[in-house]
Amino acid sequence: MRFTCINVGYGDSFLLECENSVILVDGGSALDSEFAASPSRIRSTDYLTKAGIKQVDILIITHIHEDHVGGLTAVLKQIPVKKVLIPYDPKLFRNQSIPPAHENAPENVKLFAQALYRFTDIMQLCENRRIPVEEISMGMCIPVGNSHIRVLGPAEKDKTAFIEGLQYFFSAPREDRQNKWFPYLDKISNAASLLLKISYKDIHLLLCADNCPSNWDSAIFPLLENVTVLKLPHHGQKDAVNEKIMAMMKPDYVLTTASSDRRHNSANPAVYELIQKLSGTDKQPVFLFSDGTNYEPYFSREKPFRAIRISFGEKGSVPEFIDYDM
Repeated sequence: MRFTCINVGYGDSFLLECENSVILVDGGSALDSEFAASPSRIRSTDYLTKAGIKQVDILIITHIHEDHVGGLTAVLKQIPVKKVLIPYDPKLFRNQSIPPAHENAPENVKLFAQALYRFTDIMQLCENRRIPVEEISMGMCIPVGNSHIRVLGPAEKDKTAFIEGLQYFFSAPREDRQNKWFPYLDKISNAASLLLKISYKDIHLLLCADNCPSNWDSAIFPLLENVTVLKLPHHGQKDAVNEKIMAMMKPDYVLTTASSDRRHNSANPAVYELIQKLSGTDKQPVFLFSDGTNYEPYFSREKPFRAIRISFGEKGSVPEFIDYDM
């Protein structure tokens, strides 16, 4: 099994290659500014092409935010995708039009409006190309070859709140969409994002998107004890960890998808101090950061990189730093 975190800057895009199956989780941003800011960052579709990925068996979209969904339009247009999994009923987005945000709206609201437009466009693109789109929910276990995907979130209350908000949005007048529902949906989208545990043999990846522990249902806690790779939620912001939950996990790797400028207080030092404290002296995790080379004292690289790839085999796991065409 190979797990690759693509350096899309501030955002998520993960590639899993497990025997004959290829899974892509999220696609990072589509903003030109995100990639102009650093030559080591790479759009997800460009990375997949350079890595020789000819087909994606399952594309998973965790939630509607620009830094997760923005880059997926290009992926779907350039690389064959067999199936798409999302946390919503795809019929909600059929024949819907999304207005732009107001010019004076906060930047995060403008970005959410763009993301909702792109997501709706992706649903239409899938329908036009007859790509199956399926809704997945907490409690489901999805077999993928010799691996499986267990859906641990979002909690039902958070999913229901977001879907009801979407329904109000689609039926509201344009002004209400822009003034009320864009900000509301942007605010609650993180809590409604997919929380996934992807397992192959004794390897377990916990991909949290932006779903922070304060939102997790306690029923999933027993499933967190054997995590191999923890992708911190919310780009390692301060709400990424909970002391009680973190104490249950002894991951080999802790991965953060923060941008090198650490904007929005991402890659917050308090997060790693707490993880080290709770890990004790017996088993400290390896900290990995998807963008940038210096997160002292937790991570340092001499050269920039375009992706981190962890290969799991009989002799253990080996992280590699990929620098395609740099």
